[in-house]
Amino acid sequence: MSESSIVYDYNRLKPFGRYQNPFWVTISREQEIQNQIARFYIEERDPTISEVTTVANALVKAYLSEGTPALRMVLVDLGATSTVVAILDHDQGVYATSFPIGGESFTGAVASLKKCPFEEAESLKRSQDLFTGPNELSGFMAVVDIWQKDLAKILREWEEDNPEIKSPRQAFRIRLSGGGALQMGLRQYLENHSNFVIESWPANAAAKANFSIERCAAAYGAALQSFRKKHRFASLLPPDRRVLKKRQQQLMALNWAGLSLLAVLALLLLVGTGQKLVLAYEKNSLVTDAKLALRRAQDVEALIQQRELDYGNILPLLDSEKITFDTLDTLKILQRMREKKNLWFLLLSDQKSYFAGAAYTPPGLIQTNPPSAIETTNHVDARAGFIAQLCLPDKGGDPLKMLNDLVTDLKKEDLFDNVDVLPASLIRTNLVDPKLVPPDRNFTLSIELAQKEVPRPMLHSEKSTNAPAPARPKGSNVQ
Repeated sequence: MSESSIVYDYNRLKPFGRYQNPFWVTISREQEIQNQIARFYIEERDPTISEVTTVANALVKAYLSEGTPALRMVLVDLGATSTVVAILDHDQGVYATSFPIGGESFTGAVASLKKCPFEEAESLKRSQDLFTGPNELSGFMAVVDIWQKDLAKILREWEEDNPEIKSPRQAFRIRLSGGGALQMGLRQYLENHSNFVIESWPANAAAKANFSIERCAAAYGAALQSFRKKHRFASLLPPDRRVLKKRQQQLMALNWAGLSLLAVLALLLLVGTGQKLVLAYEKNSLVTDAKLALRRAQDVEALIQQRELDYGNILPLLDSEKITFDTLDTLKILQRMREKKNLWFLLLSDQKSYFAGAAYTPPGLIQTNPPSAIETTNHVDARAGFIAQLCLPDKGGDPLKMLNDLVTDLKKEDLFDNVDVLPASLIRTNLVDPKLVPPDRNFTLSIELAQKEVPRPMLHSEKSTNAPAPARPKGSNVQ
């Protein structure tokens, strides 16, 4: 045979028996394959032929797809005109052959024995049990026995060719498939009149596809060989169609790659959109929280302003209360000093009133140089404090020393910021009758309170200026 008249393919097998480097070779005439392909042309449209294989290859593929391990298995496809036999050893196909007895041979025997047309004999074969019972057809079993003997001969010859694989014939398990295997009573007859174990194909794959695996095992295996690449099998696809199939597979791979890329892009787009939505939601939440915080801040600001206004309304009362407390505390301190030093006070006045000269004027005393209106309202020497005019006892010793001790004791008080003798130029002589005062023991003290003012409201606080405070005239210090 020339290179152009045949189509062949092969795949390597695992070592078995005496074969250390075996191959499974599939070969066919190219013209026969082209004739089979031509049967699928409909209205000059070229169908997509994805695979061409043999019945034996398809049967082995269908069996191996189950994943059920088996040391020895015989797959028998009882077709219309012939029977295909494939032997598996240790989960791989090791032998394949066929013999020219099929279901039509059984139908022809029924038609000859029943003296009926071929179509009627086919219907009787499928609908009636011709092996036992009232429909038993005498002479029909002889044709089945011939088919069984040919099958047994093939298995015996294979065992004789492989003596290294020692296994009794009873170890062979047979799975029947094909249209002829559906004949009523055939399976039971073979189990009773042979040394083989007849098994059924599992219905797991067939149940999902809603077809009979025993009838379509070869077609099922061919489909698996075309689409599943787990177990490689020899292919009889012509070279030109093999190139076309390879291109289709490459195109399919590109399509899958494109779909995968689109899926990844869609996933990234979905993730990005989700992140954008999350960020937008978080942004809206932050804006909402910011608006709520702003409203609360405005409410707090309004409350603070109202509080400052209310506080400003009661501030004069607090100032008056502070003046009262400072006055009472000063009186308490002076009373304590008076008892301790055995002295007496002639006058106690706040500095503003003192320098304004609005105190009591004794009868018959003519006030000279009355203070002007400006001096009365805003005297430069007025401080937050008091003016105390006192007399020292004549039996107390040196009056200057007594005065110095008094000033020192008064300065120790936290209430007072400064205590000093008031200069003679600032003393108001019209406030006390001079006839009642010993001139050598009469002294006037300026007492300044510590600057502990009542806190001012923020809305009414005065702005500080950089103008320096007016200098106070220096008074005479007690030495």
